[in-house]
Amino acid sequence: MKKHIFTTGTILVILTVLLMPVSENISNGITIPYADKILHFGMFGFLACIYIFEQFAHNRQVRQSVKPIIFFIAFAIITEILQKFTDYRSFEVTDIIADSLGILMGYFICTKRIKLLQKR
Repeated sequence: MKKHIFTTGTILVILTVLLMPVSENISNGITIPYADKILHFGMFGFLACIYIFEQFAHNRQVRQSVKPIIFFIAFAIITEILQKFTDYRSFEVTDIIADSLGILMGYFICTKRIKLLQKR
């Protein structure tokens, strides 16, 4: 657990953000199409990157494994299920898709980035 302290912290922040009430007046009249999906994609992509960089910091290598991807996608599904039980959030399959794409993209980009840095 200690070696993944930033990953754990990021998970807690994501869980908090996704379960807190959101005011509809937050936009001040400015609307960005699919802003919530972009946010989901970004948060979960960031989570995957944090995990990869922590793994590298502790092991000096990046091990290819689907376990963290499966864990993070399961976490994304759980957050959507939890939102269904609140009065101010809703369950959306498209959020799970955005989360999963963010995880895959973050994992891929950060893994490739570290491998490029190792070649230097």
